[in-house]
Amino acid sequence: MNNQKGFANIVLIIVIVAIVAVGGYFVFVKKTPQVVQETTTPTPNQVTQQPSKVSVKATNPILQQVEKTVISFLEARKQRDFNQAKPFLTSELAKTIDPVEFAGTSNPHISRFEIISSKFMHYGETCLVETKIYYEYTSQGETGSTTNRYYVTCTEGTTKYLIEAFPYVPPVNTASLVPVKVFFEKSELQTFPVTRYIPKTSQVAKATLEVLLLGLSDAEMDSGYFNELPVGSKLKSLSIVDGEARPDFTGRIQAGGGSSSMGIRVEQITKTLLQFPTVKTVKISVEGSSSDIFQP
Repeated sequence: MNNQKGFANIVLIIVIVAIVAVGGYFVFVKKTPQVVQETTTPTPNQVTQQPSKVSVKATNPILQQVEKTVISFLEARKQRDFNQAKPFLTSELAKTIDPVEFAGTSNPHISRFEIISSKFMHYGETCLVETKIYYEYTSQGETGSTTNRYYVTCTEGTTKYLIEAFPYVPPVNTASLVPVKVFFEKSELQTFPVTRYIPKTSQVAKATLEVLLLGLSDAEMDSGYFNELPVGSKLKSLSIVDGEARPDFTGRIQAGGGSSSMGIRVEQITKTLLQFPTVKTVKISVEGSSSDIFQP
């Protein structure tokens, strides 16, 4: 009898322990928070575009600054952001650019670019930077490249800006045009003629001076010609009186350069005008004054 009671007590204890264990398990599970691992994929708008890392090529400190100006401008072109480009443009050049067109969505667009070379123009106030620009169509990859040249102000100690100065582009069809000669420097302190074509006009001397001020073509620069006349120089007026040609230029034509440069500028203008039979002598003026001009 006692054995039966003892066995019953043991069974009861086992049942109680089992109930407590099961209850404790459910309490523990209920109180333990479930850990959920979350992963997120950034949307396209969340991805930050890194600017292209384009290296400068020059070792000269001024040319390095000039190349950085062009890099900053081309980065803005790549991003299609006119406001980002404006700090690197002269105010005159900025006025000629349509912000909407600059930020257009047309294809192809710039995929990348690189600096090829940079150099001082012969009169030392303007620098020329040659670049290679690669283009692509959206989702189609690169389609080709072009070689672009940019002119930048590079006077020492001043901020560097792109300026509106493009190489002279010869006309394709010259059948209805008149050939004239304009003079540029090719060897040290010597000027030589190159041919230009202008529309037929009664003011052929004036038209010839204006095409002289447009400067050199890419091919002519590659052939070793130099232009001492500063980029942006303008002819204000030209009269021919008793065989004397009297061209008047804006003050820009005297910018920068030493005595040799000034002498070549006068020679470029004078020789260009003396090709015409009605011109025997040349008297140059700047902003209406012919005294103390073209002084270094």
